[in-house]
Amino acid sequence: MKSSITRKRWRHRWLWIVALSLKIAVVSAGGTSVPESQIGVADTVLPGFTPVSLDGRRIQLGAGRSYEWGAGILPARIESRSAELVGPLTLVVRQSGMSTAVVADSLVFASSSGDHVELASSGHVGSHLRIEARIRVDYDGMAVVDLTLTPSGSASIDSLMLVAPIVRHRDLRLLAYEPKTIYNYNKQEVFPLCGPLPYKSALGFADTERSFWVLTDEPAFPQSEAERPPSTMLCNEKRVQLVQPLLGQQTLTTPLHLRFAFLATPVKGMPPARRQNRLVPRLSADEALIGDRQIWWVEALPHYALPYVDYPPSARERLTKHDLTAYPGLKANKAELSHWRALGIERLPYMSLRAPSVLDPVVVESALKWRVVPLRATPAVGDGPYRQGIARPYYSHQAPGFSDYLVSRLDAVAAKLPVRGFYFDQAEPFGSGNPYYLPDDRRIRPPRVSDILAMRQFFKRLATAIYQRGREPLIYVHNSSATVVPAYTFVTAMVQGEEFNNTLKELNYLDSVDFETLQATYVSGQYGVPIIWLSEAWSEHLAGRRPVQYRQDTAAWLQSPEFERAWRNFMAVALLHDVPVWSMAYTKLRAGLYAQLDRFGIDRSSFTGYWQLASDWRARTTLASLYTREDGRKLAVIVNRSHSPVRLTVDDLAPFLGADQSAWRRVVNRTVQPQDFMLFSW
Repeated sequence: MKSSITRKRWRHRWLWIVALSLKIAVVSAGGTSVPESQIGVADTVLPGFTPVSLDGRRIQLGAGRSYEWGAGILPARIESRSAELVGPLTLVVRQSGMSTAVVADSLVFASSSGDHVELASSGHVGSHLRIEARIRVDYDGMAVVDLTLTPSGSASIDSLMLVAPIVRHRDLRLLAYEPKTIYNYNKQEVFPLCGPLPYKSALGFADTERSFWVLTDEPAFPQSEAERPPSTMLCNEKRVQLVQPLLGQQTLTTPLHLRFAFLATPVKGMPPARRQNRLVPRLSADEALIGDRQIWWVEALPHYALPYVDYPPSARERLTKHDLTAYPGLKANKAELSHWRALGIERLPYMSLRAPSVLDPVVVESALKWRVVPLRATPAVGDGPYRQGIARPYYSHQAPGFSDYLVSRLDAVAAKLPVRGFYFDQAEPFGSGNPYYLPDDRRIRPPRVSDILAMRQFFKRLATAIYQRGREPLIYVHNSSATVVPAYTFVTAMVQGEEFNNTLKELNYLDSVDFETLQATYVSGQYGVPIIWLSEAWSEHLAGRRPVQYRQDTAAWLQSPEFERAWRNFMAVALLHDVPVWSMAYTKLRAGLYAQLDRFGIDRSSFTGYWQLASDWRARTTLASLYTREDGRKLAVIVNRSHSPVRLTVDDLAPFLGADQSAWRRVVNRTVQPQDFMLFSW
């Protein structure tokens, strides 16, 4: 009998062989071997995006965006929707109490394709410090800046700052995040626009039409978050000037490398037809009439978050008989996929973005290097047909090899089960202090880093890999913690909603949800990434907030008149902001409303929000948003925010319906019920 030491050595060697065999190569759609790290890496522009192009010193992007260089090493002017958004971006070095803007003495556009543009620029600060920037701009608009500070002998600096003057708009708001709390549900996302702010490494300035983002948590400060200098916004009537610290006091004797990124949005156009791409909660012919996508929970894979269509070595032996028989198998799942696809519903297998099953020995072998620190894991509970709960640690896409693993496994799944994409849970950015993937240079080694940029790259690669298989990719992500759009530029849609659970009083969205926050986080046209609102009015987790008689009976609750009122309350908020929803309301309830919207033609209409029509909207109990077709016909969503019936007056409607008095006459004196909505077209 082998000793325990021998057994451990054999187990380690066996796991290493398994890991090596999986990591060396996978088979591509064309039958050739492709290294894991190269799956989904291609100069390919995905559907919906515009190829990037170069015109002199101007990089042209989709949605009327451009980044144009002038005298500095960063863009002098950034436009979105063909109007100025930011500029000039400037690096400012402070030495001996004096601030100097870095001017470029060299600018070279090294390469250009439809996928990306690469350029290099450099400049000097005095005679002892050279600053070089290598910049890659991808077709989604993400610009990643790799900066090198090279001293001549020795160079002392007080600080290095990024200065970005953003055009001020009436609806401009600031979203801000940092790695320690980015994954928390119950946190502040929208901050005061002007003044100093405790250091935040992900900053987004959004005005409901476009946004500008700065990401700076890979270059950071070695001291704790509380000791870092503030992120500062200096305001006047026309500009909000961001002053974002990149480095603190340093005496440089060797080169220092750091990275930051910026992005202007929307990353792509938002065709009105997207409004008919609805998620349905159930599978039926009736559901197929009102929606076309459904989350496959969770038996598309052989166990919870196990990215295979069969079982990796040793997995079968660790599962109960029930859970083994709960998996339908690849043949049955392919038939299921084809059946519902023929009826118009595309099924999307459930997967975790950062907690794959530990039934895979490759995951176990790499856990130490991939895991987030402090440690976090899913509880050991079953879900869906799988009753055997297995705790699953969280991993960071910042960890070398983790994204490679997940892309390769999901690409292998898609090779056998011909899905168009996946639905990802645990898909918020996460901060981690794991030393395996913190910067080696202790001069810029922060306590934690997030995986925002790494997540974006993962989604880009996965979408590209699916596209290379001849399928238009569908990637849905559940993100209820942080609307950090740069992480999600390549997803089909973000699913949000659980972040409101802590403040959702009596399942009343109109009373509980802050409209300023909604405009900054849920109005998807400003980002070019659709956002879907997951209603929690049905949730058993919130059963204690239902009327007493329904707290133990979800089926009765969903059929009740009280639920219908709660659902209409929720839909009033969603419709006002043009947010598609994912709701467990019964088919008949949803079908009636969707039929009204579809008969009008919201799938071929532009949207104008109440905040764009009435600057005094905060003081009004009655609000209305408009859908306008190309032929001029309009549909108004009129919402009564009060707890009493409202009989509509000209004063209620004038800001929203404009000069069309014939429309007023048809709707004046109609009554909107308390905390409800009505649809009116003309």
